[in-house]
Amino acid sequence: MDSSVERVDDLVTRLLPIVREVMDVERWQPGGRDRPYKARYQGHLRVEAAEAFDRLEPQFAKEGAGLFLRQEEGNQVFLATDEFPEPKPDRLWLHALLAGATFLAVLFTGLGYGTSYAHENPTQSLLGQPL
Repeated sequence: MDSSVERVDDLVTRLLPIVREVMDVERWQPGGRDRPYKARYQGHLRVEAAEAFDRLEPQFAKEGAGLFLRQEEGNQVFLATDEFPEPKPDRLWLHALLAGATFLAVLFTGLGYGTSYAHENPTQSLLGQPL
């Protein structure tokens, strides 16, 4: 048997008692070459999802695995993965651009309405007639 497969099977059995503390585990299976995870545990949580994640995440990290919690067909699924998710870089330029566009749109809309109050007939401001 391949040593990497043995390590993954060993990981599944080492983490199983820890997962059983927060979940009624119905099924578990090791990952492999054709699966994007190291271990998979399916069942029903005994505690709130946030509490379960907070309790399990340090244990999975000690084993060098990232932890994901998913909902599948009415069951919760914990996945131990090889990689930790990389946070996406913040696109500050996009936020600044959208904030500036919003400010200009509100400014010009407000200016348009502001001049309409100076005339009895609001269309006079649109036609460019003097105050």
